[in-house]
Amino acid sequence: MNIALVRCPWIPFDNAVDIGFAYLAAAVTQDGHHVTVFDENITCFHDPALPQAIISEYKKSNDCDVIARLGTRLVEMAPSTVRAAAEKILAARPRVVGFNVWQYNGAFSIALAQLLKQLEPSLFVVFGGPDAYPLLSGVSFMRESAVDLVVYGEAEATIRKVLDAYTASNAVPPMPGTITKNNGVVCDNGFGDPVMDIDSIPHPWLEGFPVSLYPRRKIPIMFTRGCRFRCEYCPNGMYPCFRKRSPAGIMSEIRCRLAQYPGMREFFVCDAAFNTDAELMNGLSSLLIEANTGATFTGFGVVNPRIDRALMSRMYQAGVRLLVYGIESGSPRMLARFGKKQDLATIERTLQMTHEAGINAGVDILIGMPGETDDDFDLTIRFLERNRHVVNYVGINTYGKLPYSYLHSHQDEFSFLPDETQVSRLKIAWDTVRNLGLDAKMTREL
Repeated sequence: MNIALVRCPWIPFDNAVDIGFAYLAAAVTQDGHHVTVFDENITCFHDPALPQAIISEYKKSNDCDVIARLGTRLVEMAPSTVRAAAEKILAARPRVVGFNVWQYNGAFSIALAQLLKQLEPSLFVVFGGPDAYPLLSGVSFMRESAVDLVVYGEAEATIRKVLDAYTASNAVPPMPGTITKNNGVVCDNGFGDPVMDIDSIPHPWLEGFPVSLYPRRKIPIMFTRGCRFRCEYCPNGMYPCFRKRSPAGIMSEIRCRLAQYPGMREFFVCDAAFNTDAELMNGLSSLLIEANTGATFTGFGVVNPRIDRALMSRMYQAGVRLLVYGIESGSPRMLARFGKKQDLATIERTLQMTHEAGINAGVDILIGMPGETDDDFDLTIRFLERNRHVVNYVGINTYGKLPYSYLHSHQDEFSFLPDETQVSRLKIAWDTVRNLGLDAKMTREL
């Protein structure tokens, strides 16, 4: 069966191949379907018809809401871009079209799905991706007349069952991991089962993506899935449990990618925190040091007391070059309140070890968390000043009442700060970090 997989604008411009989308493409391809990937998120930037003012505004913004609004404006100002995408997709003669939908690209995805249905009513249109969960936009997507099915969660197994059913009967019954509708009534059928043996999943199908067009020249790879921690502001309900790949399985994929892309040696590890499991890092480091591939690795990390100086040094020898730690606050009270389970002494010792090993260290902080006092905020500023010599990058963020987080489902337990207080503290944090001479990024425009 011919299947088109589509990712619409706008996902942040420096993204490489989306690994979740590539894993899905691999699962579908393994089952014998003919897959064509249309990553309009990157190809659209090579479209001369796009309004350059929107592109310029988009490239300089890190604010999720701003990017989402720009996506809506793109649909309104450049309908020819939507039509051109539809014509390319239909030329592949798909029977099923699957959309990878994020918070940012919902408007474009809906507009494109509607046009596809107008031009070819027999198409079966599936929405999935990060924004397809029921407490996010999954239910509202399912209410769109152009959307036939929504898939959410870890979709490798679910999409296979969906395609098997559709191949057999041109219909998909309600099943876990989907949102369906019957006579206009939308039904969430609950989470599907996670893939427990993640070594059994085929490697992401990067072959179908226009890798040469991505400005971020990094190869995406996954070491683990899920998270062992339960911080109260994180959407832990979206990630059922922690699982890890074997060092040998990861090494096999690394060798494959280096042979496939001889001009690329940098990997981005797409994990919540790729150093979560010290045993995995030790085993993989041994294999990488022995192989001496010249590959390097960057990604998000966690303060892990089981990683000592010796292992941190081995990780550098293995090619680890950047770990961005989710520190969130320099206040012990705030760390304890939100379930970080890390003390400042361990955090600062980890940053020092990272620096001494030669690995660049970044920190993400959350400003204006519920209950944060002036003293708590001041402790965060002092933390940044105190550790400026061992930190290379600071991500400045505001918290969100993220669905599937404890904070979202227990809002009555928290005292939320006025927006003007958050904005004031963001400005102070931004000025402090810039005055310290550190590279910085802020995910909200002031």
